[in-house]
Amino acid sequence: MEEAARGIPIIVEGLKDAEGLRRLGLRGKIIPAKMRLGSYLEVVEEISNHKEVVILTDFDRRGEEMASILTEDLEGRGVKVNLSLRWRIASLIGKDVKDVEGLASYIARHLHDCDRMNGAFEEKGEGIHL
Repeated sequence: MEEAARGIPIIVEGLKDAEGLRRLGLRGKIIPAKMRLGSYLEVVEEISNHKEVVILTDFDRRGEEMASILTEDLEGRGVKVNLSLRWRIASLIGKDVKDVEGLASYIARHLHDCDRMNGAFEEKGEGIHL
C-alpha cells in the first residue's frame, strides 16, 4: 500500500478495520471514521485537512454508501479521493470478505492453502521454483 508509505491517510470505517490493516503490516496513518467522538461533519473536517486520502471502507452495501458519501463531501472540500485500492481489493476477493477487518485472516488462509499446494507439488517433484 504505497499510498500509506507516501503519508496519504487511509480512511476505514471502524477501529477493527484499522487493526486488521495493522495486522497486515500497514504502518501509515489510518483514520477510523466511525470511531470518532463527535459529529460526521467533525470527522469530515479533520479528514479534509489532507490533500489526498484513500478510502477503504467495507465491501458491503453500507461500505459502498459510506465511500460514496465521504467521496462527495471530501471532493467538495478539495480533497483528492483515491478509491482504486478499494476497487482492486474488492475485485480480488469477490464475495469472500465483506469487511476490511477480515482481510488479514483471508490472506493468511489463502497463503496457508498456497503453502499446502506447493508442498503437494514438491512431494511429486513438481514444486514451484523461482
